[in-house]
Amino acid sequence: MTKKDWGRACESFASFVQTKAQIGGESLRDFLAEADRLMRSAPRDQRAAYQELREADIQSSAEIHAKEVENHGMHWPNGKYQQNRVLLDLAIQIRTLDELLRDYSASVHALRRSPEAHWMDQAGLSYVIPTRRPRVPEMAKGDGDRAGYDKRGTLHHRVISTTIEGLSVKLHVPRTLRAMTAPAPLVGGGAAFPDLALDYADREGRFEVTGVRCKKMDELVKEQVAAVAACDFAVWPELTVDDDLLALIRQALKHEGLRRDTGHGLIVAGSWHRVDEDGVRRNRAPVLDALGRCICWFSKIAIYGERDAGFEDATGGEEIVVLVFEDFIASVCICKDFSDLQERNVWAMLPVDVVLVASMGDAKTMDGHLIRATELSKGHRRRAFVVQQGLWNFHDEPTNFLLRAPEHVPRDVAETHFCEPYSLCKIED
Repeated sequence: MTKKDWGRACESFASFVQTKAQIGGESLRDFLAEADRLMRSAPRDQRAAYQELREADIQSSAEIHAKEVENHGMHWPNGKYQQNRVLLDLAIQIRTLDELLRDYSASVHALRRSPEAHWMDQAGLSYVIPTRRPRVPEMAKGDGDRAGYDKRGTLHHRVISTTIEGLSVKLHVPRTLRAMTAPAPLVGGGAAFPDLALDYADREGRFEVTGVRCKKMDELVKEQVAAVAACDFAVWPELTVDDDLLALIRQALKHEGLRRDTGHGLIVAGSWHRVDEDGVRRNRAPVLDALGRCICWFSKIAIYGERDAGFEDATGGEEIVVLVFEDFIASVCICKDFSDLQERNVWAMLPVDVVLVASMGDAKTMDGHLIRATELSKGHRRRAFVVQQGLWNFHDEPTNFLLRAPEHVPRDVAETHFCEPYSLCKIED
C-alpha cells in the first residue's frame, strides 16, 4: 500500500469511527482489530516513523481521549481527521481502544465457555486477546521513545491475525483457563536423550523415522518429568517421542505433573512421523497440559531434507498453533519452521510471549535458531525456547542443545556460546 493509499484508508476509517457513537465490548474489539491492521499495513517509512513518537505523548493523549469517548461516544482524536498528524492520531486511537477494551475484557476472558470465539473480530480477520503480560515501556531508558509499534502499540491486548503467510492461526484455550493473574517470571524445562539412536526406512528416496532407541528410557523419562515439575512449560525434542514413549510421558505427568500448585503448564511432547486424523503422514507433535491431557496436536510446516536420506516422508502442516494460558501466550513449532533463514520469520508476525521449539539437528541448525531467537527478542521483545536433540547420523557431532535466556546456566549444563539476550548451552550426557 502506497503512502497515498494508506492515507485514504486512514481517512475512511476515521470517518467510519465518527459514525459509531455507541461503544461496547464487541465494537471496541472490532475497532481495535481494524486499527491494528491499518497500522501494520502502513508504508515502511511510516512504520519507521512510529519509533519517533514520544511514549508520553501517546499515553497522555490516549488517557484524555478515552475519557472523551466514554462521555461523548466513539470519535477520532481531536474530533477530525488531519493528514499531517495521521500517524500520531492512529497511534492514540489504538492506545485508547486498548485502554477502554481492557475493562470489558476482564469478564470475557475467563467466565465464558469459549472465550476464543469472543476474541475474534466480526470480520474474522483478527483475534484480540487480553494479554497476560502487559507491555510496560521502559521510559527511564528511553525505550518508549525509540520502540516500534510491535513493541508498544497495544499494552493490554495482543492482536493476532487469523491467517499469517497463508497459514491458518488456530487458538487453543485450556479447559482450566481462569481470570488473569499477576505475571511472574516464566520457567522452562528441556529434556534430551543421551546416546539416542533412531531407525528409519527409505520411502522411495524419502525417509520415515520408524524407531527410537535409548538405554533405560522408561527411567529416564520419569527423571525428566520430575526434573521439570516446577516449570511453566517443558519441551522434548523433535522425532524422539513415538507413541510408546508418549504414553510413558503422559503417565508420568499424571502422577508428577507440572506446576501442581496451580494446575497450569504446557508440554510439547516431542514429535514423530505420524498419520493425522485425515490419514496424512506428518511430522506431528502433541501439546499436553500439566497433567498429561492432550490439548491439541500440531504439525511441522517446513519439511527437512537430509543430505543422504533425502526429505522427510511427510506432508507439511497448514496451520500455526497459539495457546492461551493464565500466565502467558505461547506458540509452538518444530525445528526448521523456526530455524529456516531462507523464509520470512513467521514468528515475528505473531505477538506471543514465547515460542517453544522442538528441534533435531547440528550446530548449523542451532545457528539458525539463535539468529531467529535474537531477532524476536531484540526486534519484538519476545522469547524463544529451543530444545534440540543431536542429529542421529552426525557421529562426530551428537551434542544436545538448549537455547534459553542467559540469566544463569543450570546445573549439569555447560555454556558453549553466548549471544545476548540468549545463551546456547550444551546439555551434558
